Amino acid sequence: MTTICDEACDSLLAATSEPASEVCYTKLDLRLITEGIRMDEEAPESYFLLCSTCHTPCSGADAHVIPRWNPERRKIFTTYRCGNCWLQPLEELRAAVASGESEVLASFCDFLTRQGYRKDADTIRAASSGQQKAYLFAIVDAVQAQKIIFHP
Repeated sequence: MTTICDEACDSLLAATSEPASEVCYTKLDLRLITEGIRMDEEAPESYFLLCSTCHTPCSGADAHVIPRWNPERRKIFTTYRCGNCWLQPLEELRAAVASGESEVLASFCDFLTRQGYRKDADTIRAASSGQQKAYLFAIVDAVQAQKIIFHP
């Protein structure tokens, strides 16, 4: 089974001439990365969310629970978005991660911890800044590809 770290390491290896042992010294265990595995297996099949952007009620496949960087509060929050509004916050999150600011990286790890992935958050925190960004970009990409599905 491919993990988020495997994908991030592949990206890092493609972009550098460093030996693999120097680039990818740790593996993450995000069990939700590969097959759209639910974050919470106990989540109800049917639920309605109110989109945080357009305030449209949405449910099922049209409801997206995503991390969103709030620049005013300098923190990543769990937000709910409908099918029309969920991609723009992911682009904003990518830009925030690309900045490499320690607040963004730490807050993303806090978000993962709140979602039940403390071990992975701790692994990311222990990685170098470049590796942290690669892991977090891979997570955002997997959310957009709907390989990671968070639930309320």
